Amino acid sequence: MYLRTDAIVISKRNFRENDRIITFYTRTYGKLDVLVKGIRKIENRFGSSLELFTYNEILLWEKRKGDLLILTQCQTKESFFKIRSDLKKIASAFYITDLARELTKDKDKNIDIFNLLFTFLYLLEKANKPEIIISSFQLRLLFILGFGPELDKCVNCKIVISKNIKYFSLQFGGIICNNCARSSSSNISLDHNTVMIMNKLIYAPLNSIENVIVSFVALKKIEHLFSLYIFYHMDKKMKSKKIIEKLIK
Repeated sequence: MYLRTDAIVISKRNFRENDRIITFYTRTYGKLDVLVKGIRKIENRFGSSLELFTYNEILLWEKRKGDLLILTQCQTKESFFKIRSDLKKIASAFYITDLARELTKDKDKNIDIFNLLFTFLYLLEKANKPEIIISSFQLRLLFILGFGPELDKCVNCKIVISKNIKYFSLQFGGIICNNCARSSSSNISLDHNTVMIMNKLIYAPLNSIENVIVSFVALKKIEHLFSLYIFYHMDKKMKSKKIIEKLIK
């Protein structure tokens, strides 16, 4: 059976002597591991189309259901060349593709994640402030995955907290009032200004993300919160976390 779809290269690893496993996030099938035969030989017909972050139209062959898919055709639609010519943007793109790889399941179709990944690679290529692009991507990905934090009212009792925000509950997944904070075993400090910035990074029009004014302190708080939240709810400790720590310094 042959499968055709648009796909973004999010990781790759060597396999056997001359082959490689490419992980794509695809428009039609979600995340897929695909075998590319002979790619490590000097003469390789796929050329640069399988570089990280590249957006392609691919044709896959599945000999038997459950077998590893084999790449038979690959046509580049967007190479994101400007990302690969800037070390800071390379690091940023590696981080967001690593998030897509680590936090999604194999063969679990989600066109919203595909569109988010493509859009933010596009934004990143043109960005002057990659760290803001990363923070926005992280937060929006959480909402698509169904883990979006409650930032408008107490996550437990639903009372509107307004500006008197002091805590975020990792256990309940959102800001929490002083009374309910006593029943949560995993509170971290969070202020109103940081919450307002997080809301802007989630809901601001994509073409104006870089216009969101974010201080160094707020970016550090958001990144710290994201790391703790992912670890608490998904038991994931991102291997690429050091990348964003170096970007936000």
